[in-house]
Amino acid sequence: MRSLQPYAQISFDKDFGNQLRPMNLELRVGYARELLGTGRTVTVGAQDGTLFAASGTTLPRDQLTAGVSLGMQPTKTLSVSNRLRRADRDGACVRAGGASAGGLSVLSA
Repeated sequence: MRSLQPYAQISFDKDFGNQLRPMNLELRVGYARELLGTGRTVTVGAQDGTLFAASGTTLPRDQLTAGVSLGMQPTKTLSVSNRLRRADRDGACVRAGGASAGGLSVLSA
């Protein structure tokens, strides 16, 4: 499989709140495009030594990612952050496809 996939991302980061309870908001958007082949044909061998080609599912050509993060420090010893990331491939967002990931972190000192 040959692959070349450049990736570009832009993010906006804003601090707000006050000195006692700082907050941070970050928005991210990224785009990647597969420039070489999207096929996944591999050569496999049987136990008797016979070689044959096995084609796999094609790789997506385009990938769009978007994310948002919110972090805050409600008390001097407690930090809370929440993240959400969404990845859509080949217009999958129109077909309700793609993948999402998220997380919540709570740290106490």
